[in-house]
Amino acid sequence: MSAASDYIYTPSGLKWLYSTTGSNPTFLTPLTGSWVLTVAENTMTPGASYTFSLTYTDNALKTTAVVTINTNKPPSDGLFYLEKTSGTALITIFNGQMLGWVDEDLPLSYSFSISPQYTSTTLLKYISGDTSYTEYLITGP
Repeated sequence: MSAASDYIYTPSGLKWLYSTTGSNPTFLTPLTGSWVLTVAENTMTPGASYTFSLTYTDNALKTTAVVTINTNKPPSDGLFYLEKTSGTALITIFNGQMLGWVDEDLPLSYSFSISPQYTSTTLLKYISGDTSYTEYLITGP
């Protein structure tokens, strides 16, 4: 048994390390001093492997946790066909097909944003579902 005076406080350290088969991600949090690690959106390469390790050290202990993340590749080789290219929100029904898509994760799901013809602004409305759907109604702004 030790007395309270025998305890020597030393600051602990947390440090993240990583290795990858893809591009280097952009981190939104520091790689030292925090157990939280946040990677910026769209900075990890599709189809790559990322291994992250977090090491904690102090004067009496060193321990490491490791996690490997394999990023998914986007679907490929497919077509999206709509029979109409314009219409009126809440009135026009668009019939379409998604043909020939290849991916390891099936069934596929999707979402599409809609832009009015007179502006480059994209509305925050989406058509979404899985590849079995063939009829779409645009709900408008």
